Amino acid sequence: MDESFKKEIQPMYEQIGALVQASQQMEFTIGFSLTLLNQLNAKSIDDEKFDESMNKFSKSTLGRLIGAIKKHVDIDSKSEEALKLALDERNYIIHYFFHDKTELFATRQGRGELLERVKLARKNIDPGFKILDSITVVLMQANGMSMDNIMKDVKSSIEY
Repeated sequence: MDESFKKEIQPMYEQIGALVQASQQMEFTIGFSLTLLNQLNAKSIDDEKFDESMNKFSKSTLGRLIGAIKKHVDIDSKSEEALKLALDERNYIIHYFFHDKTELFATRQGRGELLERVKLARKNIDPGFKILDSITVVLMQANGMSMDNIMKDVKSSIEY
């Protein structure tokens, strides 16, 4: 592959990578939220059951996870629309983007249009991510968890 071509498409691949990471984070966040709901309902859950729950949810698609969280959490219509848009954008980029407009890869202008499309998808995913994050924070607080304590645990586990 020509080096100038590689350099030109690199920003698009960086944006796609960030979009994939955001969608995986959304999946994790919903799985974590559903696990926290299970913990609230059970009044207590040991580490093994917590891990089992997270593992179960990690095998679900983003669409199914969004459907599952909506069964347990009241989500207003604006938030529901944001989650649907996030899912639609993620699915478009993951499943159709490279096949839908292949001819655009052939020109510099076309590659610029593709980059802008991926940036738009990332922008459209962000509101859905923020909604899921806010749900998780509420459920963490209901379970007596704080972000400060979790961050301390994470930092202490990675210190050498």
